[in-house]
Amino acid sequence: MDDDLEEENEETYGPIRRAGQSSQNGIVFQPAEVEDVIVETIDEDVKAEADADMPYSKPQFPALTPKEQGIKKQMRRIAVPAHRLTPLKAAWVQLIEPIVEHMKLQVRMNTKRRAVEIRNSEHTPDIGYLQKASDYMKAFMLGFDQPDAVALLRLDDLFIQSFEVKDVKRLQGDHLSRCIGRIAGKDGKTKYAIENATRTRISLCEDKIHILGSFANIKLARDSICSLILGSAPGKVYTKLRTVSKRLQGLIEDDLGIRACIHPRVALRMAVDPVAGQFFQRHQASDPANSICCDCEGRKAEWASVSHGTYISIEASGIHRSLGVKTSFVLSTTLDSWKGVHLRMMELGGNRRFQEFMRQHVPEDMPLRKKYLTRAAEWYRQNLKAEAEGSTPPAPIEPGTGHWPIEGTSSQEEILDRVFAAAPGCNSMTSGGISRSTEGLPRSISMSRTLDGRSVAEIVNRPKSVKPAFWPWRKAGCVAQRLKKLSTGKMDGFGFDPSASQRAVGALRAGC
Repeated sequence: MDDDLEEENEETYGPIRRAGQSSQNGIVFQPAEVEDVIVETIDEDVKAEADADMPYSKPQFPALTPKEQGIKKQMRRIAVPAHRLTPLKAAWVQLIEPIVEHMKLQVRMNTKRRAVEIRNSEHTPDIGYLQKASDYMKAFMLGFDQPDAVALLRLDDLFIQSFEVKDVKRLQGDHLSRCIGRIAGKDGKTKYAIENATRTRISLCEDKIHILGSFANIKLARDSICSLILGSAPGKVYTKLRTVSKRLQGLIEDDLGIRACIHPRVALRMAVDPVAGQFFQRHQASDPANSICCDCEGRKAEWASVSHGTYISIEASGIHRSLGVKTSFVLSTTLDSWKGVHLRMMELGGNRRFQEFMRQHVPEDMPLRKKYLTRAAEWYRQNLKAEAEGSTPPAPIEPGTGHWPIEGTSSQEEILDRVFAAAPGCNSMTSGGISRSTEGLPRSISMSRTLDGRSVAEIVNRPKSVKPAFWPWRKAGCVAQRLKKLSTGKMDGFGFDPSASQRAVGALRAGC
């Protein structure tokens, strides 16, 4: 074993030779001259400090195109609903412009499949643009406007959440229709208030609700909508939105970049409409009469009747809404967006001017609803609108005719006047809707008569031992049932129908 190792070593390695030693052939071995090699040793701590002082330069590489990455062409197909086909044709050029010019994608309308098809090309800088364009087009199909949907292309933290009304509460028929109307509000005011306060966009499509915004803002808007679906009044939702605006706008950055704490009400106005907020703050400070309700003294005015240029409370706004938007257009001074012509009408009007004008033509003890349906109130509305728009003012009102009712008033309006005259006024209602005692109220409220001829004071102050008669209550129920049958289903009250007017008069004369 040892002999084999020696033979293997002899074949593998040569003999060790030293300087001056000769081989068998007589060759003297001389080692090669090598220069002195200096080996420097560096301390590890010094080396670490030197590496830390050297700036790190991140290598810059251009983004790879899909062709260089070896990615094949991908396509997204977005179905077009039947009700969005016409808007798609009208806004086609505006829709495809950011997709084609900025994202370098290819778009076409497949009429056979009735769908929009988007695919990438060799010029597309990022393959992620394909999904962004798909979300952008899908948002338009859900009912959002093109300027709102394009935000999905510019921002990365925007999402779309969809749900149905039946997911919150199982409603059918008229109950479902009223629920959708409660979410939208009159002329869309409730929906706009939620959008402005939560920084979101809402699309209502039949019983489906789509919300566009950030994750936190979508949650706030969804909570407000769910409260409306469950039956909460819009006024309570507005109160909650003030808290939401306080949460969103508690701290703001001014022009100097300093974070300053502001009052929640001021923050809400800045969040919704800064120009309108500054205008109302200045207008109410210049005239203290604009800070209280024009119809019920002592109430704080947070709403406005644009048609009359007056400031009203939330209690009086309910009566103004019952008159219809053509008679009194109501907006919130803190939650709604305002147009320039509406602000001009508020600037030219005011509570003091309207009250002085109505004292000259209308008796002070006239019920609130009848007062706004007189010829004097109609002339004031037309004249104020003409002054704001710069158009021709109406002809002067004839003396002594200002308290007359408007020509063409329907029978339904007269019935509603009697119903509202019997109801307690806004001064007699607490914040919870419970009527106070009628003592100390104006004569027009305390002496108003109900449908059976009794005054409100007689009903409130009757002894507990005296039980109410059966017939008056049944009569009131029959009248309410007839009013319900005569309703046209509109959100602003009863519509004008001559045939329905004749039926209503005949039904009331016939009695139960």
